Amino acid sequence: MGLRLTRWLVLAVLWLCAVPAIAATPAMTRFRPDLDVFPQYFSVARSADGLLYVGGIGAVLRFDGVRWEAFALPRPGAVRALWRDRRGRLWYGASDSFGWIERTDDGGERFVDVAGAFADPVGAQGFDDIWDVLERDDGMYFRALRWLFQVDADGRRVQVWHAPDRFGGIAEHAGELIVNWRGEGLKRRVGDHFERLPGGAEFAQQPAFNLISLGEQGLLVHDQTPRLVLLKDGRLHPVLAGDEVAHFHDAQALDARHAAFGSDDGVLRIVDIADGSLLRVRTGNGFQNSLQRDRDGAVLIVDDTGVVRLPWPVAWRQYSQEDGINGAVHDVQLVQGELRVQSAAGEAVAPWDESGARGAFSLQRSSRGEAWALFVDGATRILAGTYGLRHLDGSGAAVGPDDLYPRRIERSPFDPGRVWIGAESGFALLQKGTSGWQLAARHTDLRARVMSLVETAPGELWLGSEDHGLLRARIAADPAQPPQLQRFDGQLGVAASDEVIVSRLEGALYASARSGLFRWNGQRFVAAQADGLAALLPAGEAVRLRDGAHGEAWAWSFRVVYKRDAARRWRRVDAVDLSRGAVDTLYPLPDGDVIVGSAGRLLHYDAAAASTTESLPALRLAAVRLQPRQGAAASLPLQQPAQLDYGAGSLLFRLGMIDLARTLPPQFQVRVAGLDANWSDWSPRAEFSYAQIPPGEYRFEARARLADGQLFDAPAFAVHIAPRWYQRGSVQALAGLLLLALLGFAASYTLRARIRRLDARNRSLHALVRAHTAELETANTQLRDLAERDGLTQVANRRRFDSLLAAALSASVQTGRPVAVLLIDVDHFKAYNDSHGHLAGDEVLKSVAAALSRGVRENTVVARYGGEEFALVVPQCDPAAALELGRRLCALVAEACAGVTVSIGVAATVPAATDALDLLLARADAALYRAKRNGRNRVEAFEAA
Repeated sequence: MGLRLTRWLVLAVLWLCAVPAIAATPAMTRFRPDLDVFPQYFSVARSADGLLYVGGIGAVLRFDGVRWEAFALPRPGAVRALWRDRRGRLWYGASDSFGWIERTDDGGERFVDVAGAFADPVGAQGFDDIWDVLERDDGMYFRALRWLFQVDADGRRVQVWHAPDRFGGIAEHAGELIVNWRGEGLKRRVGDHFERLPGGAEFAQQPAFNLISLGEQGLLVHDQTPRLVLLKDGRLHPVLAGDEVAHFHDAQALDARHAAFGSDDGVLRIVDIADGSLLRVRTGNGFQNSLQRDRDGAVLIVDDTGVVRLPWPVAWRQYSQEDGINGAVHDVQLVQGELRVQSAAGEAVAPWDESGARGAFSLQRSSRGEAWALFVDGATRILAGTYGLRHLDGSGAAVGPDDLYPRRIERSPFDPGRVWIGAESGFALLQKGTSGWQLAARHTDLRARVMSLVETAPGELWLGSEDHGLLRARIAADPAQPPQLQRFDGQLGVAASDEVIVSRLEGALYASARSGLFRWNGQRFVAAQADGLAALLPAGEAVRLRDGAHGEAWAWSFRVVYKRDAARRWRRVDAVDLSRGAVDTLYPLPDGDVIVGSAGRLLHYDAAAASTTESLPALRLAAVRLQPRQGAAASLPLQQPAQLDYGAGSLLFRLGMIDLARTLPPQFQVRVAGLDANWSDWSPRAEFSYAQIPPGEYRFEARARLADGQLFDAPAFAVHIAPRWYQRGSVQALAGLLLLALLGFAASYTLRARIRRLDARNRSLHALVRAHTAELETANTQLRDLAERDGLTQVANRRRFDSLLAAALSASVQTGRPVAVLLIDVDHFKAYNDSHGHLAGDEVLKSVAAALSRGVRENTVVARYGGEEFALVVPQCDPAAALELGRRLCALVAEACAGVTVSIGVAATVPAATDALDLLLARADAALYRAKRNGRNRVEAFEAA
């Protein structure tokens, strides 16, 4: 008695000390049937080909990744048990019925009921529900409340047992069949009868609901006490007891140390057998009726709303709104034991250790508005906010102006006193001096949204932008001076407006764009394999690269994360679900874990718990149906080619592709080889119909694309369309001979009349051709005018400007007379657009163009140079006259366009070389830059150094 009391005291202490190990919600996916069936589900299993089966009331539901279908049972009742055996056959247990589910040739389902073999012992009253299915070497076992049935692998009757006081749990342990006989305890099968298991008498009065074999550790037993104990060598070892265990329902072993228990309150409880601690995972609010292990070790949980899939081991845990994470996450840093998160809602901070956040994230009061990035230098912390930079100290002092719009912060690897800032329209430089960090240079007139930047040598900065390709900036000794800029879009094979991402990996510079992954070799960019990463990337995917801990590396796009291990092997890392927003940032932790930030959540990847197995989905042809013009549709066999007569009806092809690791559905492309020259457009639609296919041999081909870009092909389905009798070759050949004879006779009779008619038609056509030629010449003239005119302002466009400037320079070389170029920029146009809207901005551009056109001679070309810039070509105009013209135009615009001014740069020359065009434009651009720098609303002429 004393030993028993001591045992339960120890158990109680263990339960009181059990502390939840969870610090964040594990990443899960949920699937809800969308059928018109009663919403109560009891069991779940995966078929050999990966389809998801769910037991409901009176039916088994099947999900192929695209659609749910329901198949009625032979008898009404609840399907409480589903089991896939070692051969891949799917067994079911229902009310007064059990057997297996067989796939038909046309993709449907057929139930093979084997319960009839036990009608003799059971009798007319039946056996009610089957609660458990167990497979052993000697066959399949089906447990009802008072009956236990055994059949062989082919469903033939072997043995049956009856328990007047009901059965409890059932399991195979140490090679033996263990069953709880209520009122008698735990028993093991010996021959055709059962004997009491050593220690099994402990469960005679308290029925054991769940029996879980943990191998050499013993048999884990959950009973009605409520308690969870380990039975080994006839002795009980307490694990957990109390209110938590009172919620337990179905159970599954996860590994030698952990077991999962479905509960009545929507919380999955994972017990650590070694110390009795709990991991609580809320999957909903209802009763978790059943648990099942997936092929990759994940736990499938069935409740009254559907199926939840929880990966195991838990590699990904997420922090979201309830944990204090709000808005899109832009940057993450671990600073002195705190994880600091910059997001659209501001900066949130939580204490952090190797197990994750120790508490909820708290929004910092010093963070006002959107936070983009954080720079830490000892005790100094500078935050990149929506508009500018500021200190995160008591003062909150600004660092530079409030119109910088910083987005990325990178410390110089060559000068610890320099920090580069990527901004909405260019870049800037922070420099550390005696009074702290100050804004030393700002180059935010590049019109490039710089979201990545890498310094490869002192003063050599590479800028990756979202809208202006790739730039290399060479910084002058005085960083405030304009940098030398060079574009590299041609080497990358992208347009100047495409996104390019630059990264540093193991000291090397990489550029990634939709055209591929490239590495800088010191002279140019060359295609890079990066240890096999390039082969994993879908077409058009751009990635960022980052060094990790212990020789590892990471890459990520907006939808996929990749990891390179210490052996330099890359693989795709799962659990990034685009339905919750795009990936924006990735931060490797010192212990090898990684933090991933996306819209409204933070993902913590536990490298130690990550599974190396990956269960890939497979694209399948779910059904092929023939729909005649009249009557019901018929399903066709899927394992053999279809043989159809022409005109038999329309063919409907249904595709399926199940991917339980993600919630976003795949997209599909199809074609009928022999009928379609090209693939169809990508579409989430998984049904494709074809009508009136002509006679011939065809193949229906399909492929699917996941949200992360992975592609999958389905086996082709062959179709033979037989012609009708009059379409056959022999009949058509005979008909052709008869037709030729008739045509020959008719031709000899009508030849002369046709010649006369043709001659008359030729004369008429000749007249029409002359008239149409004149109309085409007029239309071409109009088209040339449209092609060389700006659609908004109706002045010449850039193409026309370049052509006329080249002609004016050529004439200037021949005559020796000067030619002038004026570059005109509307002052503060971006601010005007932001405050008044783009429509008002368009009206300003029209007004400026009209004013410029009124203020020049007829031989002066006014053109829209780009955006808010205009350009003038003024023949026979020296520098003084050009400067005076610029002043007049400056005043004319200010008078005609209230509140709007322009800055003008002037250059004039008598060209003496073929490269004078670029030289003249560069001089005018330099003068324009000086006009803007000196206060705008002014004219500056080029002055030689």
